[in-house]
Amino acid sequence: MLVSALPHFRAAGYETHVLSTGVDRGGFAPALERAGCVVHHIPFDRRLAFAHRFHRLVAAVKPHVTHVHCERAAPLYAGLAAPSARVIRTIHACFDFTGTLRLRKGGERWLCRRVFGVIHAAPSPSVRDNERHRFMNDTALCPNWYDDSRFFPPTDAERHAARRDLGFAPDDFVVASVGNHEPVKNYHRALQAIRQLPPERRVRFLHVGRPIDPSTGESLPQLAAGLDLSDQARFVGQSDEVPRYLHAADIHMMPSMREGFGMAAVEAMASGLPQILADVPGLADFKGIAPGVVHASPTVNGLAAALAAMSAISDAERRQAGLAIAVAARSRFSTATGVARYVQLYGSSNSC
Repeated sequence: MLVSALPHFRAAGYETHVLSTGVDRGGFAPALERAGCVVHHIPFDRRLAFAHRFHRLVAAVKPHVTHVHCERAAPLYAGLAAPSARVIRTIHACFDFTGTLRLRKGGERWLCRRVFGVIHAAPSPSVRDNERHRFMNDTALCPNWYDDSRFFPPTDAERHAARRDLGFAPDDFVVASVGNHEPVKNYHRALQAIRQLPPERRVRFLHVGRPIDPSTGESLPQLAAGLDLSDQARFVGQSDEVPRYLHAADIHMMPSMREGFGMAAVEAMASGLPQILADVPGLADFKGIAPGVVHASPTVNGLAAALAAMSAISDAERRQAGLAIAVAARSRFSTATGVARYVQLYGSSNSC
């Protein structure tokens, strides 16, 4: 998102610095630097030395706007940056904190808003509503955007080439899912749902992303093998060629138990694919965007029913619906549209 947005931010007068607080700079740091970002790295530490190093960075860079994206230590960043900069914080997930943690997080948001003047933003109505109801925290709605220079509907020739290169037959019904495997993504139920469809539907599952859950060691290829789906499922791992895989698909499925926004769904919409989305926070927000975006219960039976209905539609009908979905996605979630919302929050007269 940031790489695609940098030309728009520069056009509005903004230079972008990025702070990584991970153990290392992160694998995407070189791409950010090639795009024109200045990347700083201060590994997070709960000791006072970390706060001191961050404060020195703020004093050196002198930002007009500090944009916080993390839940961890958000009040620290806001408190140290607020005296000299406008502070925006985007809350990227529907945090379901309860008990004393909920009270503490609500207090942190109050402190940031009322004392430090932080403007909170939410990428989706689901996050906005969760913040309001759980933490009494009002947020500005600023949906995420996709890279519209990379994600767009393929031509017929591009689609046929992608399917041929990946070994899919013309009558295969290819279901793509993009995302790293972890419990909340619900891929185990998606595989069980595919198992319910009869062989004559020729369902093929194409997964792009990390196929092994690092926290549990659970493997999607092993799950598929246990369901006798090895011949129907392909796991390509993490890839920079997501558009090519989407071009080979007939539909996109996102069976997650919850999402903050559903970026992979938007990228697939922009690529002209009909959608099967779980009817959960973060994905339910896409209801009514266009015909061909179907919501289903994130259960085996719910996903199986949606797959059966979608596979029964002709290829021509799916392609027509997908093109309309792509138009709707571009009008709502293009890079220029998303950046404009944040420039408005930043204050368009500021230049940094």
